[in-house]
Amino acid sequence: MRVTEFITEALRPSQYREYVKGWDKSKWADIFGGKYRIYLELDNNATRTPKPNQDVVNTLNAAGYTISDYTQGVAYKSSDTRKQPVRIGKILSDTRLGIPSEIKQKFDHDPSRSAYKSDKLVVISRHPYDIAGMSTDRGWTSCMNLHNGEKHEYVAADVKQGTIVAYLINRNDTNITKPIARVLIKPFINIDNPSEVALGVEERVRGTASPKFASTVVNWANKINASKKLNGLFQLSPELYQDGSDILVIGGDKTLAEKFYIREIEHKNLRLEYVPSKLRTEKICLAAVQKDGSSLSDVPPKLRTEKICLAAVQQYVLAFRLVPPELRTEKICLAAVQQRGLALGDVPLELRTEKICLAAVQQNALALKHVPPELRTEKMCLAAVQQNIHALDDVPSKLQAKIIKKLGL
Repeated sequence: MRVTEFITEALRPSQYREYVKGWDKSKWADIFGGKYRIYLELDNNATRTPKPNQDVVNTLNAAGYTISDYTQGVAYKSSDTRKQPVRIGKILSDTRLGIPSEIKQKFDHDPSRSAYKSDKLVVISRHPYDIAGMSTDRGWTSCMNLHNGEKHEYVAADVKQGTIVAYLINRNDTNITKPIARVLIKPFINIDNPSEVALGVEERVRGTASPKFASTVVNWANKINASKKLNGLFQLSPELYQDGSDILVIGGDKTLAEKFYIREIEHKNLRLEYVPSKLRTEKICLAAVQKDGSSLSDVPPKLRTEKICLAAVQQYVLAFRLVPPELRTEKICLAAVQQRGLALGDVPLELRTEKICLAAVQQNALALKHVPPELRTEKMCLAAVQQNIHALDDVPSKLQAKIIKKLGL
């Protein structure tokens, strides 16, 4: 990891001057080491870490430093409780420490480090210029475009409240002139302790990037949250635009999060799509489909049980089309046709029993066209035609005269 204060303007001063006015320079200064930007190597494999050269480790330890990230070349003074980042290359080059030059060469040319580098970098910035320009004159656009974005008025709040922006850039584009993608990192406030603020990464990435970009940013934010020993339920600052989930659970009680989301769904009509995927429990999904059956499309496949599918269909009959074929049981099919007779067309043929077909035509006579020929009995056809004369077109010819006579047509 490396930091810099150098900011080169791409936006015109008139475009971002107003955002600088509301900026608190001290916001996040501690985690940025007093700088504005942090540059990270793109995570090639979040689960693997190269083994540091032992000579380098021993030399740094003897000089009073501890390695925090070998791939990115960062260490900190062992006595520094704040763990301010220092470049390992700078430490090894410090002539005052009397470190042999071959130690730095071992570090610089360590193949275990270079194997993890790519031609891309991730830059994380707290500077208002980078935040204001998140979607203006970039290779993408969004509602935060300063020219015509529908929600661009929230950009000032992002700067004021402490939103951070992460860009994916080419290694030689450290001034972020042509970023490849970006994602926002927003402040979340502890519901029980407002003095605690966590960093939450939005799920939506603008631009074009592999999952490595998002994982790099998420890992960075998680490390910051962990260093603060945060725990509990955090809610997005109310002044910020919600473009995804407004709740963040850190190391805490998922039951608490479950209760919160159910309350939000039942009383504030929160849609299931805004609940983080990893928190979509059976209880939350059930509450969501009972409020809005179309939410079944956002229920994880493994949770699309008969109970949840039935609740969805009972609330919104067209949700029947979202029910997996193997779960279109008699109970669910009956619930569907009782609300919309023409749903019989989506009922598996083997389940088009007399009971289900009769319920369908009683709800909508035109459902008779979906009744198997062998079930178009006099009783079935009579029930249909009594409701709608046009259903006569689907009555077997041998029964038409009899039905017409019975109804006195």
